[in-house]
Amino acid sequence: MNKWPSLKPADLQDVIHVKEFGAKGNGVTDDTIAINSALRSVPSVGGVVFLPAGTYITTNTINVPSFAHLMGAGKRLTVIQRANSVGAAVGIRNTSFATSDNGITLSDFTF
Repeated sequence: MNKWPSLKPADLQDVIHVKEFGAKGNGVTDDTIAINSALRSVPSVGGVVFLPAGTYITTNTINVPSFAHLMGAGKRLTVIQRANSVGAAVGIRNTSFATSDNGITLSDFTF
């Protein structure tokens, strides 16, 4: 079993923050477009998109590119939640199917 190191934003040089793309994380605003915009800015070699503590509402699929790491502030601190649907699944998909080793990781948040 592989054990991934726990990444912290302070340890990383080029962290992309979703709030720079307009995400609110206030549990009311639809943050889908802002999260996807931040993820689209990840370079092809990979990068980290950070969601600080808050509740991020989504109304559509979150599209994670290959070699991207989507990281929150911690379990129950960063929540990604489907709008108007208690218990509904949040859609997350890889945007590149060119390789079976797409290198995406998701960590430190709650759905």
